[in-house]
Amino acid sequence: MTEIKLLRRSHIDRKIAGVSAGVAEYFGIDPTVVRVAFVLAVVFTGGWAAVAYPLMWILMPEAPKPTPMYPEPVAAPMTPAA
Repeated sequence: MTEIKLLRRSHIDRKIAGVSAGVAEYFGIDPTVVRVAFVLAVVFTGGWAAVAYPLMWILMPEAPKPTPMYPEPVAAPMTPAA
């Protein structure tokens, strides 16, 4: 059975909004490569590529938060001093 890949913003390697990390996870590459490519695209398009980031931030759904391996400890209730 083939796994369905979804383009979603990442929670794991997030710097600003998780867009670059989400794109990197989708294509199976390092997020740094996507970030450098985005900066180069902004430079070579005269800044027009910078419009893509906020649009992707708005349009890309957020990935579900990863479940922790262990549940967070619950603080014991405080008892009044006698």
